[in-house]
Amino acid sequence: MAHKKPVVTLVLTSADYFSATLLLAVAALCQYYHVTVLAVLSGVLALMFGAHTHTLSVDTSRRRFRLGHRLLGFISGPWQQLPPVQRVVIKYFSFTSVSTGDAGGPEYNMGNEYTILLSVPGSPQAVVVTSAHNYSRAVRIGCFLGLALGIEVVSFDQHKHQEVLQEAEPS
Repeated sequence: MAHKKPVVTLVLTSADYFSATLLLAVAALCQYYHVTVLAVLSGVLALMFGAHTHTLSVDTSRRRFRLGHRLLGFISGPWQQLPPVQRVVIKYFSFTSVSTGDAGGPEYNMGNEYTILLSVPGSPQAVVVTSAHNYSRAVRIGCFLGLALGIEVVSFDQHKHQEVLQEAEPS
């Protein structure tokens, strides 16, 4: 069996290079017109947009995980302890929300998401890790967790059919 790294990290959302480039152009324009305060502000915002990512980290040696934000190499976000988990579950949820529309009548909004859970043996509750709005992203997150923890990854669709996406690592 290969030696695992104690902390592994998955980047959930990448840096926004388009916005960073746009803000750098604004900073250059502001500096050209001698509006230094706005140039500095735009430069700092460009740095934040270009260097910020959303991450999921798993520390296998200390049995913990965290959702965090990485900015210039520093990761923030609280660590959460991992209970003894038997598998990763990707579960489909759909929802309908009702609100008052512009004309005063009800307005119905429908949506769906995939929640990534850690199943705890002998417990009716699971640990909610995160959610994703598309299936492929949810599978990517679930398989990352399954690989990092050496456990099975299963998915339940809207009809509650179970599919094994990744087998557990043999002991």
